[in-house]
Formats: sequence, C-alpha cells, structure tokens
Amino acid sequence: MSRIIKLTRYREKGSPGETLESVILNTGLGMEGDFHAQGGDRQLSLLCFETRQWMDSQTEKGLCFSRYKENILLEDISPEDLVPGTQLKTGEVILEISSAGKECFKECPLFKSGKNCLLAKQSLFAKVICGGLVKTGDNIVVVAGKQGRLLDSYGRVIDYLRLSVTDRCNLRCLYCMPSSGVAWISHDEVLRFEELLRLCRILAELGINSIRVSGGEPLVRRGVVDLIRELKAIEGIEQLSMTSNGVMLGEHIDALFAAGLEAVNISLDTIDEEKYRLLTRSEGFANVLSAIDRSLELGLKVKINCVPMRGYNDEDIVKLVSLIKNKNINLRFIELMPLGAAASFQPISSAEVISLIEKAYGTMMPIAMKLGNGPAIYYSLQGFTGFVGLISAMSNCFCSGCNRLRLSASGVLKPCLSSNLSLDLRSLIRGNASDDEIKKSIRELAAKKPERHSFGVDIEKKEMFRIGG
Repeated sequence: MSRIIKLTRYREKGSPGETLESVILNTGLGMEGDFHAQGGDRQLSLLCFETRQWMDSQTEKGLCFSRYKENILLEDISPEDLVPGTQLKTGEVILEISSAGKECFKECPLFKSGKNCLLAKQSLFAKVICGGLVKTGDNIVVVAGKQGRLLDSYGRVIDYLRLSVTDRCNLRCLYCMPSSGVAWISHDEVLRFEELLRLCRILAELGINSIRVSGGEPLVRRGVVDLIRELKAIEGIEQLSMTSNGVMLGEHIDALFAAGLEAVNISLDTIDEEKYRLLTRSEGFANVLSAIDRSLELGLKVKINCVPMRGYNDEDIVKLVSLIKNKNINLRFIELMPLGAAASFQPISSAEVISLIEKAYGTMMPIAMKLGNGPAIYYSLQGFTGFVGLISAMSNCFCSGCNRLRLSASGVLKPCLSSNLSLDLRSLIRGNASDDEIKKSIRELAAKKPERHSFGVDIEKKEMFRIGG
C-alpha cells in the first residue's frame, strides 16, 4: 500500500500549522535538529495516532515524529499498518518499525482535563535503515512487516541463530579445553537432526533468517552435509554459514557447497606450523590452509578468526594479515572472552592489534559497508584485497546491535553468551510441546535478553565448546 506524505509543523498549542517542504532523516541522529532519538542512537521515537483533532487540524490519523512543542506529521498512515518489521520507503529513505511501546499517553495533563489533544494509539521506535530527504507530496510505500517478529525488550530485532550440532572437537586448543579432553555430553542428550530442523523451522517462522552452524567442530558429527541441505530448504532462511577449525573442512567443502553452504568462518590463530601444534595440541595445519584455498576457489565467502593472546601469538597478528594481501578473505581478530579455560589467558586488545598492524602496513581505513551478521568493524589496508575485522567484546561493548540467539547441541537456547539465562528446548520438544507453545517460550526468553554482556559479573560457567561458537 502507499500514502502521500504531508509534513506539518505545529510550534505551540493553538498556533496554526505550517506545511513543511521537506525534512532530513539521518541514520545516526534521528531527524534534522534535535528530534528525539530514543531506545538507542539508531532509532526514532514515533507516535502513531488516530484522533479527530490534532491541535488545530482535523487530521484523522498519521505518524508523528515528535519533539517538545513541535511535531512533524506523516498523515494518513493507520496504526494497524505499523507492526514491528513494517518498512516505510520513499525515494532513498527507508524506516523500519522496530518495537512498540505504550498504547496511550494517559498521563498527559490535557488528556486528563478532557481537552483536545493527541490520542496516541501506540508509541513506536523505528530504525532509519537508509537516510535522506523526505518531501511533502512524496509517495511513501508501506511494506507490511512479518507479524510476530522476534524482539527483545530493548527493541532489538532477533534474526540470527548460532546453531551448535555437537560439543565434540578434534582439536584441544589451549584456551578452550584441557589436553586430556573433557567428558562429552551423552548421545541421548544431543538433539537429533529432526529435532534441530523442527526448532529451526519454528525459529524461521519467528523471523530468524540467518543460521551459522557451529560446534565444537561441526564436521565431527556425521550427516552434517545433509543437515545443511535441509536447513537451506527452510522457508525464510536467507543465509547459511558454518564455523570450523578447518582440519576436516577440505574433505567436505565441495559437498557442503553443493548442499547450499554460502560462507565459512575458519579458526586460525597462527601461520606458523610449530606454533599451531602448540596452540591446538594437534596436527592439521596444512589441511586448514588447503581448505581456505578450496573454499575461495568454490566462491564461498571466507572469514578467518584469530584470538590474540599475550605470550602465545602476539607475533602472528602481523603475519596473519599477509594472508589477505592477495586473497578475498575477511580476517577478524576477536578479543579473548573469559569463558572456561580462556579465563586464565591474557587478552590483547583491539586497540593494540590496530597499532601492531599499522606499524607494519600503514593506516587502517574504516569501511562503511556491512560484511555479514556479526559485530565486527572492518578496515581496509592500501594494496590489500581482503579486509581486517575487529570484534571488541571486552574493550568496546557492541551489545546495542546484538541480533542473535545461540542453540546448543543439547537444546539449550541462550539469548546472551555471558549470561546464565537460558531455555531448555529439548525438554519442550521431547515433552510433546506444540509449535505454538515453543514459540511462546522463545518469545519470553528473547524478551529477557540482557541489554549488554556481563563478563566478570554474572558470567556463564560453561565452556565455549558447550555453548556453541
């Protein structure tokens, strides 16, 4: 459906309205001037109203971008058109309704006195997806959002799932698990593929559109290629990727690609073979390099993940960057998070990583485009084909944009990596819960998603391989 935009400014109660020629919507600042951005610096505060009188106007319904004593209206937009996920598009500008708030501002003094005032049907938040100029007379297209979009209480849209298919791994990395290994969860505790697929279909119906398969090491579980094929066929799943240590990836990458895998994240903390043996307590370095090259040949998107640790791979930071000189790889440096065995190691901050790289290769230039679903901030280097990404969970909290849930191999759904908050989906699915009952429980969990991580306070006690990377 479409509507014609009418922009009107009302300066004071009782003052005549003034038609505006245009307004500017900015992705970071809300509207031009001091228009109120609420619920994070990327969202606009809106009022969706339906009344016979708005100040001196006879406007019946519309959308109001509000600030003190002054309002800009987009008239003739119905409240029922604006469920979360709805997009408003005109020209280059795109707004997306992200969450709903109060149904009516009954605390308004004018409302209590019975005088004419705004009768708000809903307060809303909207993200400015693309900014630009909006003019009176423009045609605005209302693109209906998917009913029941999965949202948390802070207005964040949850559309990304980290899906662990096993807690088992063929490596024994120093910062992940002891050399003797650990007691794996039993076979009966692990979700069967048909259970995983049912949960993924339910999550897709709730708005999850991107899945990353992980472990442990996902490829140690038999049948993962078939799982990828089934996941790819789920309606609503738009992106499908995998995180792997790369040792077994070369054996399966052609079949995975044929099944529909689009991208791989490969863990590699050094390009020195001896140091690789030290860090992983395993062989397989050559296999990893071969898998990277084959993935690139097939046309998959390739990311390499490195966790810098003081005293272990400091010198490898600069050496790893050489890998992306002539290869289309996104190399990400991930700040060490204090989970399990990793808590005993000393991290290297993203700021120090930047300093080391710039000393060797020159200025790192931030790039504006978004590369993937994660929180990495990417940089280019002059003369390099690939990009460098920084994931700064500890030094620069990026939780305001978090869009993910994590499902462990045993069916535990977590809204936040650092929190003990979780939902036992295995018990629900094996207890014959209906899809609607499962959806209700997932919505309740998503609504409780913490505003930010709490490393060092309410820290998750489980190791990373148990949760799913």
